Amino acid sequence: MESNGVVKSISKRGRKKKKNYKSNKNFILKSLKSVAPDLGIKEDALRLMDNLVEKQCVSIIVKASEVSRHNDYSTILPGHVDDAIKLLYPKEMAIYLSRCANEAKAKYMSSFPPKAEISTSFPEPMGREL
Repeated sequence: MESNGVVKSISKRGRKKKKNYKSNKNFILKSLKSVAPDLGIKEDALRLMDNLVEKQCVSIIVKASEVSRHNDYSTILPGHVDDAIKLLYPKEMAIYLSRCANEAKAKYMSSFPPKAEISTSFPEPMGREL
């Protein structure tokens, strides 16, 4: 145990375990390379972008949970996220963000194979005529 009361976990071999920290750095790098392939980014700038994305995501989630509670829902629906974006951001930016979110959702849903439609009519039995 350290002096400030934080316990560091140690593996069986005596080495310190790596902290489980999820970041958006890979997504930021991929989107940067898709926009400007020849452009690089320094580690400090990448960390700042990661913090910015994390804070914005958290604020949207908090506002969406408030909207869902206000509407007496126990789960956050896509409409609640859309309303949260409209409440948090200025009008033009909210419209743009909603459009981008809907396009991303459509692209994600199109990556799955279409579901087979179930017919309600039964086929005629073969070889039997009435």
